[in-house]
Amino acid sequence: LKGHKHATNSERYVTVDSLSNYVYDTIMQLPEDKRPKQRPIRKIEASGNIVLAFHPQFANLNTPPISFDLLATIDKGNEFFDKKDYQNALRYYEGITQNPSLAQAWSKKGLALNNLGKNEEAINCFDMCIGLDPTNAECWEYKGMCLHNTGKKEEALKCFTTSIDLTKSTDSNLSKCNRWFAKGMCQDEKGLKDDALACYDRSLEFLPEAELALCKKGDILLNRENYEEADKCYEKALATDPNLALALYGKGNLLKGQNKLVEAVDYYDKAIKQMNSKNFRKVNLSNPDIVYMQKAFALYDLKKYELALETLNAALVLSPKNSQVLYAKGMFLHNIMRYDEALECYDAVLAFDPNNQDVINTRQTLLDVQN
Repeated sequence: LKGHKHATNSERYVTVDSLSNYVYDTIMQLPEDKRPKQRPIRKIEASGNIVLAFHPQFANLNTPPISFDLLATIDKGNEFFDKKDYQNALRYYEGITQNPSLAQAWSKKGLALNNLGKNEEAINCFDMCIGLDPTNAECWEYKGMCLHNTGKKEEALKCFTTSIDLTKSTDSNLSKCNRWFAKGMCQDEKGLKDDALACYDRSLEFLPEAELALCKKGDILLNRENYEEADKCYEKALATDPNLALALYGKGNLLKGQNKLVEAVDYYDKAIKQMNSKNFRKVNLSNPDIVYMQKAFALYDLKKYELALETLNAALVLSPKNSQVLYAKGMFLHNIMRYDEALECYDAVLAFDPNNQDVINTRQTLLDVQN
């Protein structure tokens, strides 16, 4: 390689960077269907993968050479990943520990772990990816997603903000939509409703039919009693996906807020039906128990007390220790003067939440009535 025309140093020895540029430029001159399948789309990827794969004399560098066997192994992992067989995908991704320079492979491994619920391990993988490619907007987004799943909302918000800042104009509208939605969701949970609404609007600029963003925007508008605009959001989401539980639930809440209780119960029933279907994704409605509770409150207001209690019992089958549902059931029984049963519900709540002051006070009120 001595005297190579792409050498840049005074002795005209080729360097890793100069040869990387040469390889990259050569690759990019080829028709897209003729380019190597290692996917050296960006120059930063070409500088590691292609140079080290072709030139074993670089084996003494800190980063070991990437063999074609390793690249083939990662491709096999990607095949399992695409089939949603994440456990088998991980078996093939284990090979990247031999060569930490494969940023995209670390990202895929992190996503596989995330889909298996292993958020902490996934975060470590995304950190590896970010260390190798700090401008990787996807990795920042995925890391934020895992941090959010583990309850680290403030750190998640910072990651989503960074992913937006790093977003390129060439990124897909879906990616842009998802990043703004994720940031809005974090702000929504922090109570920053105006900021969240602005993020949901930005999300919808890229994908106007994004159902989750429409539903979350509708929820904020509903809480502000802007029923007309909230209804537009829910209806638009349902036009895209008539079975979206979150939109059905939101529409039920809107009707309940307008005191259209019979219609509200109908929408809650539709939401519950979808929640019980095999295709239901919890991300569409993070707290399914709340649907049963809202339906029960609507039935109670219709003076259908037994149906209201049956609805809460159905929720307790799913979550026997849900203090909100138990407390609501106790209140219903209390109000229709079934005091002994109400007391059992209050005691059940206090058995695993002994410092719940609302329940303590309500229980004392009941005892005073009994005395």
